[in-house]
Amino acid sequence: MNIIIIIPLFLTLLLSGGYTWAQQDAYEIIKTGNAFIVKSKNYSPTSLEVSRTGLDCSTASLNEELNFSKIKGFIDEEMATIFLNIKIQVRVYIDFQGEINNVYFISENDPSEYPIDYGRIEEIVQRKYRVENNKNCLPIEENRYISWYIPLFEL
Repeated sequence: MNIIIIIPLFLTLLLSGGYTWAQQDAYEIIKTGNAFIVKSKNYSPTSLEVSRTGLDCSTASLNEELNFSKIKGFIDEEMATIFLNIKIQVRVYIDFQGEINNVYFISENDPSEYPIDYGRIEEIVQRKYRVENNKNCLPIEENRYISWYIPLFEL
């Protein structure tokens, strides 16, 4: 009787773990001097033309618009604790319309030990963040971006 319960439980755990690893395989972790960068394997941030924000841009207002509280409800408590422990941030590239187009993650501590679904987090970030109130911070040209760091944790 116990074997009938154990086998399906084992298979469920095995398959769910496989899903997490499959998600992580789409991303690579690169160790730099003081940080770890997590990016999609087919993404190259060096191919983007980045503009500086103008003098009339209020970075405090932009920071209010692009902060963790907008997506906090989509992150469970366990994942929020992991994000705090590894001090992870997301770097977003914002186009002239205020849309998030490109994303990668940067953390102070090694994130490779944790089962983080970067694809899901990237999808949440791209769907929930948009610059609407600070249009004067956006680039003027269509093929240029501004970049911004958003901590994915609260102290």
